[in-house]
Amino acid sequence: MDVSPDYSKYNIIDLFEALDSLDEAEYPERREEIKRHINARLLDNPAISEECLLKSADEYSFFILWRRLLAFAIDASIAGLFTYFLLDLIINTGGDDWAYRELAFCGFIFSSSLVVYRIFCQALFRFTIGKYVFGIKLADSLAEGDPKLRQVCIRECFLLLTVIYFWILAEFALYNIPFHVLPDFSVLVSFIIYILVMFADLLFSLSSDKRQTVHDILAKTVVMRKE
Repeated sequence: MDVSPDYSKYNIIDLFEALDSLDEAEYPERREEIKRHINARLLDNPAISEECLLKSADEYSFFILWRRLLAFAIDASIAGLFTYFLLDLIINTGGDDWAYRELAFCGFIFSSSLVVYRIFCQALFRFTIGKYVFGIKLADSLAEGDPKLRQVCIRECFLLLTVIYFWILAEFALYNIPFHVLPDFSVLVSFIIYILVMFADLLFSLSSDKRQTVHDILAKTVVMRKE
């Protein structure tokens, strides 16, 4: 017995893919059922047209995730180079606690430059150098137009937390407060928690119709293929 899939559990992209691959002559009832679910989703979000969603079935596919990761790696490398050239100008590595100072200031400069760079590029051009290389761009999730500066800033909320975190460490180093007041174990645990939060943010996109992460949803933005 041929059991019909439970289309109510499909997201909008899966519904369009199912409709495209369905043998309409053999399963006319399934075709109508899929269309009912699609229409229901469109009513829930009238700002998104059917034409847009048909196009987005490819644009928001799984490829976006690994392209976003590789794009971020390029952007982080750019910020890393900037940090490397500024490091000797800002950090005094003398003293017994030079390793902690280097960690604090390096992390602060790196995260700050990465945030400023990403906000500037995405607000002005809709993509960073990394996103440009891998053919993706940032857009408003509803209008699919240029994102506002406020949206771009909200997207960087997790990286802004990184800036604050390293700024606190840098303050301890700047005023020569013994770094043992922040034990290595506490720093390690906080770093692991941060990595887990970032990883969970990425995994969340797997359950999103448009492969949106948590910070994308907060900012009402989406990363999609460049035209």
